[in-house]
Amino acid sequence: MFYLKEFFKIFRENTMLAVIFTVSTAALLTLSHQRTQFKRDLSLDQQGAALPYFNALVRNNSNLDSIARRMKKLPGVASVALGGFSSFKREIENLTQTFGKDILKGITSTHHQKIKVSLDTGLRAKSQKLIREYLVRLVGESSITLGNVKKPKGIQVKKDHPAILLLNKVDQYIYFIFGSLWLISMALLLKSVNRTSYIIEKFQRRRHTAVKILATGFISLLLPILALNIGFHNKFEVLTILTVGIMFVLLVPMAIMSGKKQYIRI
Repeated sequence: MFYLKEFFKIFRENTMLAVIFTVSTAALLTLSHQRTQFKRDLSLDQQGAALPYFNALVRNNSNLDSIARRMKKLPGVASVALGGFSSFKREIENLTQTFGKDILKGITSTHHQKIKVSLDTGLRAKSQKLIREYLVRLVGESSITLGNVKKPKGIQVKKDHPAILLLNKVDQYIYFIFGSLWLISMALLLKSVNRTSYIIEKFQRRRHTAVKILATGFISLLLPILALNIGFHNKFEVLTILTVGIMFVLLVPMAIMSGKKQYIRI
């Protein structure tokens, strides 16, 4: 508790460095823990692979959020999105072409919500049919109108285009930027840590104070950040363990080496 108190005292005295150190620590851990999802979201290959989907109009169903969560758990379902009335004018026109003009009477007389179900690429027609039938059972046949499964054209990208090559490695560049900020902020914080540890060791006969202050404070930041990431993504990545290990490997020797200099100007 003593070393933790000294760590946060140093943080209060160096607000800007403390913010940079905390943000860079959180960014490095979050990026390493969710690197797969991060790369998937930024990948043009993923965006270019247009997914088949179908829309449905659901009448007077207040439990659509629960239905959407259950649909997301189905194998073959890539995503489920809910929409309002104003967003499916074109879909009504498509449904009219599919089911005839008589459907408009039912649509205009009751409140509707739109649900869009995106399916995995390459999913067989039989599996698509089963997913559609499952949605009908969840909602009720009398309360849903289904559109046809559609397959939009994907974005055509050249694999060797410089922008694509840059985007495919953007996570590495971000990792490098936050890693550099982490190292710089830690090195600058060490000046205050060494000043504090020099005084403590001189008058309280403690040893390796700088290492203990940094290690205790870093662990106090590390644990809640890891807990939040595991809460959002309940899986421990190898890269996360490696990142934490590298941080400690850098932090401890730097604290020891800088502590040996013990040069302060009073």
